[in-house]
Amino acid sequence: MGAAKVRVMKFGGTSVGSPDRLDRVVEIVAQSRAEGPVIVVVSAMQHTTDRLIRAADLAAAGDLPAAERILDELMDLTTSNGLMGLRRVEERVGGAAGTVQLLPPVREMISQLRQLLYGVSLLRERTPQTLDLVLSFGERLSATVLTGLLQARGLPATMVDSRDWLVTDDGFGAARVECEATQARLAAMAAGWDDALPVVTGFLGRTTDGRTTTLGRNGSDYTATLLAKFLGASEVVVWTDVSGVMTADPGIVKDAYPLSRLSYMEALELVDFGASMFHPRTLIPLIESGIPMRIRNTMQPQDEGTRIDASGSSDRTAATSVTSLENLALLGVQVRRIAKQSPVGGRLLRALEDAGLTIWMSSQSAHGQAFAVAVPVAERGLAERVVNRELELELQRGEVESVTVRAPVTLLTLVAEAMGQTVGVAGRFFHALGGVGVNIRAVAQGASSRSISCVIDAAETQVAVRTVHAAFNFAHQQVSLLVLGKGTVGGHLLSQIAAERETLAARHDADLDVVGVVGRRGVAFD
Repeated sequence: MGAAKVRVMKFGGTSVGSPDRLDRVVEIVAQSRAEGPVIVVVSAMQHTTDRLIRAADLAAAGDLPAAERILDELMDLTTSNGLMGLRRVEERVGGAAGTVQLLPPVREMISQLRQLLYGVSLLRERTPQTLDLVLSFGERLSATVLTGLLQARGLPATMVDSRDWLVTDDGFGAARVECEATQARLAAMAAGWDDALPVVTGFLGRTTDGRTTTLGRNGSDYTATLLAKFLGASEVVVWTDVSGVMTADPGIVKDAYPLSRLSYMEALELVDFGASMFHPRTLIPLIESGIPMRIRNTMQPQDEGTRIDASGSSDRTAATSVTSLENLALLGVQVRRIAKQSPVGGRLLRALEDAGLTIWMSSQSAHGQAFAVAVPVAERGLAERVVNRELELELQRGEVESVTVRAPVTLLTLVAEAMGQTVGVAGRFFHALGGVGVNIRAVAQGASSRSISCVIDAAETQVAVRTVHAAFNFAHQQVSLLVLGKGTVGGHLLSQIAAERETLAARHDADLDVVGVVGRRGVAFD
């Protein structure tokens, strides 16, 4: 790979999900390659994984024709006028592509997938092992297509199947990586890459006896960070459809913006409270090696994105982000008198975990007389049954009140590296919510003191997120203005406001918003 340190660049499914985006990917890789050695990691193109799961389910149910129709759709999307548009690409590059052949390897892979689904339909069985093999075609198709496009651009791209170096156990669906064997295989393979531009399938691995596995959620990101660690890369760049880690959900807060810096520990804290952008396993290789990660936007490559490293932001007093995890149910238990058995909270957590339930937050009073736990709404019924079964004796003896359930609720969290070092952060958090009348149903703060969370009613999610976002100066100071009268003076005032809004924001950190005008003919209010 040369003397310079390599950069690992990972492109998600949305980044390879249309011809325009693929053109951007090729351009980004070409520019980065001109600056130094690059390794590219790709996910399956957008929605492909869901299609493959559906095809496998249909085949297992004996409906092979329906499963094959999905493969026909996938072939059309890949080769003709759909997402990948290989036929159009081949027509565009024409003779300049030389020996580059984009269609034949894609057709061959689709043919292999048809044979696999035929076998599934005969057996009427879709095991986790079989599903992993079916899903592997998504990443392999993406890598094959992107390799062909880069070669057509004149770049020395070579497709690398990560199953040839990434060794895992047989935990199909969420396999664990055997790091020593993986590092040894990767070192031997990378030695032969020379000046090539590897395009690596994300998400995939293989057991020592040759069975295909997948790495689970954010598996392609994990592939990228493992490559970076084992090859001593300078950084990992994750290209996605947002310009970094946002200060809040932009669908709720219109002036949410991407953070410039974030620490590994803050990123892990965001994982704990539902940030789908990260997975703990993804960050571990980076934490162990000290390699930074940057989150960038494929369609806006001029944006710097968010850099994630050991130090994070230099401003140790600023908050980082407001997260809102929705569609949860809150189960509450009130102990009337201390039970003779072990503390209720610990027992309930163990019982819920043993049942395979997802626990997003738990809180307990100082003496264990009140306990609350937040689970997904979809798991509400099972959680309630588990709690009632575990507390059956206490309920009969009247030691515990009936289990209460509130749904839907939202887990609202403020994340900040400086949470434990700055006085009054929690007070500001709760004061802001109380000031707008948001009822807090449960509260939790971890030992790290990097975050504080509370459960609120779902209906209050938007106002709560916006309030906390504003209270911690993530955005400009909001000033809502009601203008009484729109005659000569009022009209001039409105004109001045329109002309000076940007100056007020830039110089005085004030966002002046006219919310209403009252005149002789009536009232306009929004």
